[in-house]
Parts: sequence; C-alpha cells; structure tokens
Amino acid sequence: MGDNAFSRFVWELTEPPLDVIRHYIPIVGGLDFSPIVLFIVLGILERMCYRILFIFM
Repeated sequence: MGDNAFSRFVWELTEPPLDVIRHYIPIVGGLDFSPIVLFIVLGILERMCYRILFIFM
C-alpha cells in the first residue's frame, strides 16, 4: 500500500470485498484469483441492474 491518500482510498475500498472472496477461494500457487472473481460478480450485478431498470421503463 502506498503512502498517498488515493492509494489508501483504493485499498480501503477494494480490500473488504476481496477479503471476503479470499475466505472462500484460497490463493493457489501464489496466484490470487479474488480480483477476477470480484470483476465477474460486479459484471453480473451490473447486468442484473440494467435488466431490472429496463423492465420498469
């Protein structure tokens, strides 16, 4: 983690959801797959939100 305010903000924003994912998906061979899983989950949530919005329009 860096010493500036922006890097601290990004760390505090991303670390809690990544930590939850790491609880269920361990680091394998030194590779952390939690960011990939988080991107997939966020993509699914985004699509769900768009579908809900378009249903009610």
